[in-house]
Amino acid sequence: RWKDRAYGITAEPVVIVYNKRLLRESLVPKDHAELLRLLTDQLSVFRGRIATYDPALSGTGLLFITQDVRITAQTWKLVAAMGRAGVKLYPSSDSMIDRVGSGELLLAYNVLGSYALERAKRDHDLGIIFPSDYMLLLSRIALIPPSAGQPIWARRFVDFLLSREGQTLLARHSLGSVRDDMKPAIPGYADAAKALRPIGLSIDLLTYLDQAKRQRFLKDWKEALQAH
Repeated sequence: RWKDRAYGITAEPVVIVYNKRLLRESLVPKDHAELLRLLTDQLSVFRGRIATYDPALSGTGLLFITQDVRITAQTWKLVAAMGRAGVKLYPSSDSMIDRVGSGELLLAYNVLGSYALERAKRDHDLGIIFPSDYMLLLSRIALIPPSAGQPIWARRFVDFLLSREGQTLLARHSLGSVRDDMKPAIPGYADAAKALRPIGLSIDLLTYLDQAKRQRFLKDWKEALQAH
């Protein structure tokens, strides 16, 4: 929660997805460092067949890559490796998942796990990697604006979203729970718990609404992507 004004209502992992039919097991990365190594050592396999968010078009993509950089400066090496591999950029997780599922792409980086988990229920070619070194965890945010027409009903709705019943309903759609007495929708959660890096609900989320900071970061991103 943030100042009892905004509340995280889901816990959704940020994952890597791949095509299980086309990418052999020895080329499936277990973490970020292994992805960097594979993109370097097996460049011919991945060239033109990997994807990630375009942070210039997607606020979600910008959030994920800036959080990656906060966790480790090695992220810039990974961005450069993706650039050398001819990474394709997309504005949404759905568009990346579609192309991995079809076989047009082998792998997509920083995909929203809730979407991937739902798709994998019906697309058995879709594999999901929960990075073992660290895994971002996103929360969707609920708040009641001062201009709300029905603030009492709005409060009841937020209370419901955070209740066991509401969180259980969200979890049925792979939107993991934020409650201490429930687990996020992450297979093998006990093993993944130490790797989780929740994206904090704080004023820091507003950093890149500052256009100067946003443009400076995107400039660094483009330069790393084009490095050879």
